[in-house]
Amino acid sequence: MKDFSASFSDYHDEHSFHNQTYHAYEYNSRVIGIIGTVMGILFMCVSALGLIGNISVLDIIFRITKMKTIIDIHVVSLSISNIMFMISAIFFGIPSFMEYIWVFGEAMCHIVFIINDTHQFCVIFSLTVMAIDRYVVICHREIAVRYRSMTLAKFVTMCVWLASIAAASPFIYVTSYNKKQKACGADFNAKYSLEYVELVQKMYVLYAAILGFVLPFLIITFCYSSVARKLRVANARLGTLTCSRKLNRLVRFFILTFFICNCPFFVARLLLAFVPSFASWTYSLIVADLTMLLSNANSLINPILYGLFGAHIKTTLREWYSSHLKSHVSDTAQEMGALPHQVCQAGQALSPRHVRHVHFDLEVDSL
Repeated sequence: MKDFSASFSDYHDEHSFHNQTYHAYEYNSRVIGIIGTVMGILFMCVSALGLIGNISVLDIIFRITKMKTIIDIHVVSLSISNIMFMISAIFFGIPSFMEYIWVFGEAMCHIVFIINDTHQFCVIFSLTVMAIDRYVVICHREIAVRYRSMTLAKFVTMCVWLASIAAASPFIYVTSYNKKQKACGADFNAKYSLEYVELVQKMYVLYAAILGFVLPFLIITFCYSSVARKLRVANARLGTLTCSRKLNRLVRFFILTFFICNCPFFVARLLLAFVPSFASWTYSLIVADLTMLLSNANSLINPILYGLFGAHIKTTLREWYSSHLKSHVSDTAQEMGALPHQVCQAGQALSPRHVRHVHFDLEVDSL
């Protein structure tokens, strides 16, 4: 899912600045070198901070919470994917200091791309699964009570990893190392007939954009919007609009963060594949690197979103569940003809099915 030109040096070979003077070529090379150095520093900073954040999340989960809840399983999977993705990003940042020359050899070229492509899909799929999990818990509680379990969460996590490997396999297949130019990247010419290379490259980009952004974004938007709408209606009925406003802000932040971090990355790849004038532009790969940096920043932001903001979500949901439970017990008491001071007796009279729902509602930490 990286740049579909094999390397920056290949780009210079193909486009070679025919219509520019030597002075202009020297100037552009110097500017690109400076920008490459800045990009390398930014890659390193984002990767280092991302590693620190995600390792801290794992430390907290394993040392303090002991991975007792379903959401812990999803967060652990997400954090491991983030860590692997950040490690691979370091290997893409270092060549930025060296005019985009791959200095790690052929074996590392394939290993790094396998890790990067697999875990980039895994991060996106994990975020999607977490959105679906919260949607089911809030909007379809009976289904969640019946089927949601630690065993199922582990099975879903395993499926996410297998699906990520399958999704990344086409990109792993075209990864190639050019010893002469010391370039590592996708080489379609080596894998496909020359007449089909351009078409196949476009199909790869569309495949990555749809599977890696469009579908996950639609699912995440639907799930979190449904959660916000469900809680807004319930809170309006209960008169607890403050909780609804908090959750609406958090939901918008989740969706916007995913969009802002990932959309430019795929838009840049689509432009490189479908717009020749953009692909031949001197600074197109710099733009591609900037969008890649923004995509990497998503793995830096994830620990904050699902750690710090996750705590806020659990707090606001706990308030909502508390209000919802009181309303449910009060309604039951009225149906039984009980007086207000007999609400506790009404609560005791709830059926086992109702008690099971109450117990599930109070397990907010599993969200």
